[in-house]
Amino acid sequence: MPDARLRTPKPVADRRDVRGAPLSPTDGFVLSRVDGIVTEKDILAATGLPDDEVVASLAKLEALGLITFDGPRSPTPASSGAVAVAEAHVTSSTQLRAAPARPEPPLTAEEETALGEEVELDVEIRRRVLVMYRGLQSLDHYALLGVPSTVDRKGLKRAYFDLAAKFHPDKYFRKQLGTFKLRMEAIFGRITQAHDTLTSREARAEYDAYLDEQRRSRGIEELLADALAEAKAAGCPNSAFAASL
Repeated sequence: MPDARLRTPKPVADRRDVRGAPLSPTDGFVLSRVDGIVTEKDILAATGLPDDEVVASLAKLEALGLITFDGPRSPTPASSGAVAVAEAHVTSSTQLRAAPARPEPPLTAEEETALGEEVELDVEIRRRVLVMYRGLQSLDHYALLGVPSTVDRKGLKRAYFDLAAKFHPDKYFRKQLGTFKLRMEAIFGRITQAHDTLTSREARAEYDAYLDEQRRSRGIEELLADALAEAKAAGCPNSAFAASL
């Protein structure tokens, strides 16, 4: 018997603007992977999300008339519980509280050039994307989401959905995004990783331990650098000082 998940979801050609649809960031992410070529099984593997959430999102997108399927329906459709999980992710903007504001650094020369790209995005949105994209590799999960390390699960989800609502490329469906589309996809993937890590008790404990170790290592390096600087100022040769440690 053929695998029913080899069916291919296809975007509906005349679908309405998805900004008016009750989609969660997960739904939007799944929808962005529907191109009429990859199969349902491929999407399950590519998103990195739990299978039941992806199947629930696909079922929801089909019910909303945003996609259609080529092939038989999966014999293990999303359970009502999975659908409920997907629906719970649909949070209106009025329910979202903005993440703590943090000052934005000035743009680099390269970013200033990108800011002038001909795209259908407000200048302020372009600026925020550029600054957020810059910090993807340097910011820890908490800083990226704009929350304190003591934040609870509810606060994490508020911050995540607030950022996802701003940076998910599907919010600007049918608009010309140019190179900003790739940046926004990278941002969405990174904040999703941060959210998934920090909302898991075990993963968060491991991540916090990693951050503590990083801070200890930096602290030791800074102390040694200060001590060497003081020794040099006092006229003590570095080799002699190092031998005394």
